[in-house]
Amino acid sequence: MNYRKMMKILVNKKKVKNLALDGFSLIEMAMVLLVIGIIAGSVFKGREVIETAQIRSVITDIETIRMAYTNYSSAYGPVTEPTKFFQNLHESGLISSPEFKLPKIGGKYSVVLESNSLKLKISASDGNTGILNKKQVLQMKAKIAESLGADVFETDPGEIKEDTKYVVKIIINQ
Repeated sequence: MNYRKMMKILVNKKKVKNLALDGFSLIEMAMVLLVIGIIAGSVFKGREVIETAQIRSVITDIETIRMAYTNYSSAYGPVTEPTKFFQNLHESGLISSPEFKLPKIGGKYSVVLESNSLKLKISASDGNTGILNKKQVLQMKAKIAESLGADVFETDPGEIKEDTKYVVKIIINQ
């Protein structure tokens, strides 16, 4: 076939079949995958930021409770009944409610007296079941060590392992 015949066939639209192929080009597919990757990365990073903010909120609560207890014990002496701890702090005007707010990471705060130490406990609503995973415990332990010292933090169970939920205790009266 010579060059002129080929040109006539291509120019004549009636004879030319649709040369464009249906579907997406490689560049279009790459762009879609790039956008999906960016969104997925943002979601995972966003979750990490939320967890860090929740732990920071709990540490702020712990610092508030420790400060309130220090002020209370200076004015009225040590708290002898842990079950009325938050009520005593509220009645003395050191916290705004007799039932302290719930931790942002879930569960509840309670106060226990163990070995002459008053401890703030973060656990599930039943008071004995753990709610924090290994990553959260290690993050909280590091942040508390920065602000309050390493010797005020305890976990139950004591050894930190994967696939375990933990109850955390922080010594208040130290």
